[in-house]
Amino acid sequence: MPQLIVNAKNTEKRIAVIENKQLIDFELFRPSEKAQVGHIYLAQIEKIDKKMDAAFVNLGQEKGFLHLKDLPASFVKTQGARLLVQVNRMGTETKLPLVTGIIELSNAYFVYMKGKSYISVSKRIEEQRKK
Repeated sequence: MPQLIVNAKNTEKRIAVIENKQLIDFELFRPSEKAQVGHIYLAQIEKIDKKMDAAFVNLGQEKGFLHLKDLPASFVKTQGARLLVQVNRMGTETKLPLVTGIIELSNAYFVYMKGKSYISVSKRIEEQRKK
């Protein structure tokens, strides 16, 4: 069965997937880099815009834009609240990065979604033994 290992320090975050004592996948995130699609941040809600049904969040080095519908229903949506978010779309000169509160980690073997009570096995795996 695959294992997910997360190692976090101030300067970088490392995520590895190991199966049968072999490295299957590895991701490295550095907070000093611009927000990239797939990066996960501990963000803080700075401002909620009720008309847009959205929030502006602080990602550390930059800001992000979060549609409130992209948060788990149980999350308390208040200014100052801290939450895990994942970048869905990179920012541009005129737009902030788009983030979601629905975290997803995936590789060739599985998809993990925060808040779900299961891990999905990739449909691309054809061998029953690997499933």
